[in-house]
Amino acid sequence: MDENIQRAINSGLSIVERGLRNIIKDLKEDNESEWILRKSLNDIDEETARQLTEKAELMLDDIREFDNAYKLEKNLESTRWRLTTSLSEIWSILNELTPEHLRGYGTMTPEEDNELKARIDRTLAVCNEMRNILSNQG
Repeated sequence: MDENIQRAINSGLSIVERGLRNIIKDLKEDNESEWILRKSLNDIDEETARQLTEKAELMLDDIREFDNAYKLEKNLESTRWRLTTSLSEIWSILNELTPEHLRGYGTMTPEEDNELKARIDRTLAVCNEMRNILSNQG
């Protein structure tokens, strides 16, 4: 099989595997949690959780078969890479919450505009500090 095809299969199945493992993890964790802006509610009954976990495990078995059939490479996903990715996503989203980007949603008074900008700038500064800490580590 062509090397590029193998890479495409590997890349896609890697994302599928991460999703399946997240599903299994979410189904096994029966705790309800409350964050600042989100409350987690477990609305999956035990039988549904069992069935979904079983199907997710079957899909993981299929991925193992793909791996055996096509000799796919194991991708290394370091903690540094995951943290860098998360911080990049956070940075991008925060930049979309600036007054300039939100103008299409409605209006703000100049005071609201300045307050929002100051809060976003402060949060972006902390995000950038985290990115610098991570890039200087190791």
